[in-house]
Amino acid sequence: MFSRIEFILTETFISLRRHPAMAMAAVFCVAAALFVSGIVGLTLLNAHHLVKKTMERVSFVVFFNTDATRHETWKAYKDIRELDGITGSHFVAKEKAWDRFKKENPQLAEDVGHNPLPDSIELKAADVKAIPELKSIIKERWPDVISEVRSDEKVTGFLSDTRMVIGRIGPLLGILLAVVSLIIIHHTIELTLYARRKEIFIMSMVGATPGAIASPFVLEGITYGLIGGGVALGTLAVMYDGFAGWLKGEVGASVMNDPVMLQHGALAILVAGVALGFIGSMVSATKYLYRPRSKVTNA
Repeated sequence: MFSRIEFILTETFISLRRHPAMAMAAVFCVAAALFVSGIVGLTLLNAHHLVKKTMERVSFVVFFNTDATRHETWKAYKDIRELDGITGSHFVAKEKAWDRFKKENPQLAEDVGHNPLPDSIELKAADVKAIPELKSIIKERWPDVISEVRSDEKVTGFLSDTRMVIGRIGPLLGILLAVVSLIIIHHTIELTLYARRKEIFIMSMVGATPGAIASPFVLEGITYGLIGGGVALGTLAVMYDGFAGWLKGEVGASVMNDPVMLQHGALAILVAGVALGFIGSMVSATKYLYRPRSKVTNA
């Protein structure tokens, strides 16, 4: 048992030592693929974060009839804010709305001379997709006191579509980059196998099984994936931290900074590196060892 483990570790170390350029190229390619994957992932996460924050600020407004009494509007307000899907509400008395209007448009307010504004409610929904349905419900239940329910349909539609697109693009890009990484590792291990074909032939002649021969190369692929994942992760961490600091200092904005999500993302990069290294090297080793052999050289 221990002799076999020692053999696998020794052969892996020999391969890494004898082919440093090839090893560095493999690590660089894996790191580059995972780095791009990380950039894409962080971009999508931040886009989703931005859309979510924007959606939290999206509101729609209920305007009451100008002849509705304060008792009627307040009673309707208390009932409306209890509707399912409403997460935030603010009653705006017509006196406060008029004061704000006079500050923003003093000349126009002077020309009007009186307060034509009604009481209103500013509402927030748990999901912007539910706003049209909530508008219909409010209009149907309180037709006597409500004159209009207004929202920006273009904004809500754009945010909903953006979130849907982000949800679809993310998995597709992840699959594409994973395939590219697999191809890189596959060909790297394949070149290593070809470079050591004489040693592999000797091992097979002395009775080594295909599994024993393939094990060092699989471990080599895993090593490439793990080191590449570590390099990509370190580079991403430094760049993301610097970008977050620059964005906050220059623009006053912030990026997605959920510790749990970032930790899960870091772990995903390392696991992806190991998985890609394992799959790529396994496919290469299996393909090479079970290929048709020459009848003359058996190689």
